Amino acid sequence: MQAPQVDYAALVVFATNTLVIVLGWIVVHLLSARRDREKVRGEMLVKSADNICLQMSELLLLARSYHTTDRSVEAEQRIKMTIQDAAQSVVGLRAIAKSQENVKKCLKAVREVRESITGMHFEDEHVGPVADNDQVLERMASAVMRAKLCLTNLKHGQFA
Repeated sequence: MQAPQVDYAALVVFATNTLVIVLGWIVVHLLSARRDREKVRGEMLVKSADNICLQMSELLLLARSYHTTDRSVEAEQRIKMTIQDAAQSVVGLRAIAKSQENVKKCLKAVREVRESITGMHFEDEHVGPVADNDQVLERMASAVMRAKLCLTNLKHGQFA
């Protein structure tokens, strides 16, 4: 009985096709995993930026109420904690944001919000309510608006 003849050309074609299929599957898997991570990262950043914007709105309401009423140490503490939470949330965006420069701008904007709220007529300087058209309130509103705009730009920059 004769040993069967091996068709080396067919074997090489089969091995090559198998190798191409396996390598193609690996490449597709790696690219798909990277796309999924990018999608989750972007979603996390958008959600975080939206939450910080909400914190900024709440902070503006708290600060406005604080400045237009008699001094409240409890309100001061709540304002300080909200500012600190917002700043920490922005710092946390460094790990997931594509543009570190935009994160720095947002952090600077949050600092400006803090300064506008606590720079004048806060704690020991709070001797009584301010008028509804006082500069302190206008500066706070402007600073909060700039911070929210910065966060929106950061959020939208993820999809450029």
